[in-house]
Amino acid sequence: MFSKLSSERPVCQRTTSCSRSSKAKEDEFPDLERLEMEKELADLMKTYKEYKEKLVNLRQQKKELQKDIENSREQRCNLERITESKELEELVEKAEKEMTVVREQEETIKRIKQEHNEMFQSKKEMEAKIQKYKTYYDFMDQVCKLTKFKNMDELADHFENQLQIRDQLIQKEKQKKEHMEQQKKKLRELEDQHDQMCLEKTNELAQLQTELEEARAEALIWEKQWNHIQETASKKTLELGQIKMATLNLYERTSSTLGAEGVAIDDTDKQLEHIQTFIMDSTDIVKQYRQLQKKENTKTGKTQTEK
Repeated sequence: MFSKLSSERPVCQRTTSCSRSSKAKEDEFPDLERLEMEKELADLMKTYKEYKEKLVNLRQQKKELQKDIENSREQRCNLERITESKELEELVEKAEKEMTVVREQEETIKRIKQEHNEMFQSKKEMEAKIQKYKTYYDFMDQVCKLTKFKNMDELADHFENQLQIRDQLIQKEKQKKEHMEQQKKKLRELEDQHDQMCLEKTNELAQLQTELEEARAEALIWEKQWNHIQETASKKTLELGQIKMATLNLYERTSSTLGAEGVAIDDTDKQLEHIQTFIMDSTDIVKQYRQLQKKENTKTGKTQTEK
C-alpha cells in the first residue's frame, strides 16, 4: 500500500515537470500533441484521487479490524465463562433426570405391588365364589345326568331359551295390554264424541221443532189467506160467468136485430163490441126519433094556434 503511494508521488512530479515543459514548448508542439498531454495529465490526476480514497478506506478498515479483535477477545472470555456454567448446569440437569427416573421406578414398583395385592385378593374372592357355587355345579351335574341333556351347557342353553320365550310372552302380553288401553282410550273418546254429537243433535232438533211450529203457524195464516183467495176467486168466477151469460143473452137478443154474422159463445169481447154497437145505434135512433117528434109537435102546435 505504501509502495503505491511512493510510486504516486514521482508520477505527480513528472506530471508537473511535463506540464512546465509543455508550457515552455507550447508554441513549438502542434495542437494534437498538446491535447494528448492534457488528457494524460487528467488521467494521472484521476488515478491519484482514486489511490488517495483507497488509502482512507484502508485506514478506516484497520480501525474497524482492531475493534473487532478486541470484541472477539471479550466474547472469548465470556464464552469460556458460559461454557463452565453450562457444564455445571448439564451436570445438575443430569442428576435431576436420574433422580426423576429413580422416583418413577419407585412409583412403578409400588404400583406393581399394589396390583399384585389386588390380584391376590381377587384370586381369594374368586376361590371363595367357586367354593360357594360348587354346590350348584354339583346340582346341575346331577340334573344333567337325570335329563336328556348331555352336559350343563346344553341345559343352560335350554333354560336361556325358556327364559327368552318367557320374556317374549311377557313382552307380547305387555303389548296386548297397551293395545287394549289404547282401544279403551279410543272407545272413551268415541263415547265422548257420541255424547257431544247427541247433545248437538238434541239442540238442533229442538231448534228445528221450534222452526217447524213457527212454519206451521205461518202455514195456517197462508192457508187462511189461500182459502179467502179461493173464495174470492170463486165469487169472481161466478160473477164472470153471470156476466158472460148476460152478455150472451144480450148478444142473442141484439144479433137478430143487427143481422151480423154469428160469434163464438166464448168470445165475450166481440159480443160486447156488438152490444156496444147496438146500443150506440139505438141511441142514435132514439135521438133522431125525439128530434122528429119535436118537429112534429111544433108543427101541430102551430096549426092549432092558427085555427
